[in-house]
Amino acid sequence: MEDNKKHKMFPANTNSKKDPLKELFYTYHKKLVYFSMRIIGDQSIAEDLVQEVFIHISQWPESNFYREAEYIRNYLFKAVKNKSLNALKGQQKMKDNSDELNDIVQDTTVLHHLIQSEVIGMVYEAMESLPEGCRTVTELAYLEGKNNKEVAEILGVTVNTVKTQKQRSLKLLRLKLDPEVFMTFLVLINC
Repeated sequence: MEDNKKHKMFPANTNSKKDPLKELFYTYHKKLVYFSMRIIGDQSIAEDLVQEVFIHISQWPESNFYREAEYIRNYLFKAVKNKSLNALKGQQKMKDNSDELNDIVQDTTVLHHLIQSEVIGMVYEAMESLPEGCRTVTELAYLEGKNNKEVAEILGVTVNTVKTQKQRSLKLLRLKLDPEVFMTFLVLINC
């Protein structure tokens, strides 16, 4: 982790034609949406909030995109956290229930959600290399929380096929992910 602190997100002297904003979006969007959703509990609002953050950074001068990767990553997560907490405060004012907000705002809870979003991001990256059937079953069962019967109905396959694909995907993910990340993923999907 220490080596990454001085790593530039996009080297300033590169002749690359890649759009730095697009690269940031593809790298962090799913992680940030998951992170926000864990704080506010609503996928649609989380996606809107993350979109607002990306709209904001789209107005950055180009030189800001050539900062250290750790700085940009921290900025994105902090901005999404603040937008999520502000949205939650707005929801709480309407509900007039500040006790729940105080529990959610605790730093340990936010750190826990940050770790979850990082793990889910790594799982999404590893899932890109899974065969299509395994990837679809994994997304529906583990990331969207659907049971075997629901997944089977959605995909038009048998429950046994879903079970087989889930086992196969876990074996493949275990090979692709760092052991600590894989174990954390197992804990998250069994909670």
